[in-house]
Amino acid sequence: VPTRENQKKGGKGREGRGRRVRVCGLKKQKIKIMSDQPELDETNGLVEDTDERCEIEGTEEEEEPLSPGSARSGEETPELEDVDYSSWVGEGEPWGGKQGKFTKYRGSVDILNLPEASCAEGHHTTWKLRCKGYGKSRKKAISHHMMYRFITCDLLSSGDPFTGSPSMGKLPPPPEYPTNGLPHTLVTLLHLPRCEKPGMLRQNLGGKTITAVVVYQLKEEWAQRAGEEGVEVEMPQVKLLKRFCEKLGPTPIKISDDPFLGRFKLFIKSATGVPSSFSKFNGKPVLITNSGLFSLDSGVLEVSVNMRAWAYPARLALYSNWNKLPTYRLHVAVCIEARTDEELPEALLGACMINQPTQIEKC
Repeated sequence: VPTRENQKKGGKGREGRGRRVRVCGLKKQKIKIMSDQPELDETNGLVEDTDERCEIEGTEEEEEPLSPGSARSGEETPELEDVDYSSWVGEGEPWGGKQGKFTKYRGSVDILNLPEASCAEGHHTTWKLRCKGYGKSRKKAISHHMMYRFITCDLLSSGDPFTGSPSMGKLPPPPEYPTNGLPHTLVTLLHLPRCEKPGMLRQNLGGKTITAVVVYQLKEEWAQRAGEEGVEVEMPQVKLLKRFCEKLGPTPIKISDDPFLGRFKLFIKSATGVPSSFSKFNGKPVLITNSGLFSLDSGVLEVSVNMRAWAYPARLALYSNWNKLPTYRLHVAVCIEARTDEELPEALLGACMINQPTQIEKC
């Protein structure tokens, strides 16, 4: 631990080290770069450096990032979705269990204007993703692409975490337009251990579970571009997703079956209520490795994440803050991590906002 004197001098202490960099043409300033501290991983606590502490504005940005809860003009009155998408999820086996449906709102809304137990499409401006040349510059910028539109979310309770299939429940019908090799539907399942005090050495992968189900559908413009000649060069995100899906089939598999699956990345950020001790991890990306099961069947890509397999600090944080979950205003997003210049820039697969899930029972 560095001494206060070393920190003031910028000397030997780890926190005191710094170097002069130029940011966006401004005058030189001494900025502490903590790139030697890797990100959290859900299984062993570490991943490769996926998020730089000193973010440099990208040339692709045209608007400022949307800070959690910030409002935009015209967002004061959210509009209800015409179709009750919530009825498409949670019907039939093996979903079952108690259901906690959300009311879906449409359009670009501010999460602070949403009522309790509601959801809406997420903002791409909430997140910064890797740009071209990230390996050298560590540069990130706002993602201007979102491949899938948000359909609905739901909360289900069960005795143990489960995996599904396209027949597991009543999912939205496939789009009428051709998808040109891309999955038409993306389903993410996040299994949360309910009121379960985590063990430091032993991980129990079963037990009472609350599952958050989020459903997305491929946008027509991305489906059309996926069939164009040369699109995999112009839009490397398409090639990356196709490569990811080529490794999947109807039977769920793990990262141990193919390490490439460990590139699936989850973002969760709360606009309010996060304790100061966890604020530095709020919104940080998590690579889904040993906790994930992946499958692709009949055009439905499913990613199932069992949080019981996450690192002890993450499970302890969930247990300690369980009773506060109904007050959280959550931004959620997913993408596939790009690592080479040929795969960059990254693009969001989908994003949503889940506001104050009061359906979650307190311990």
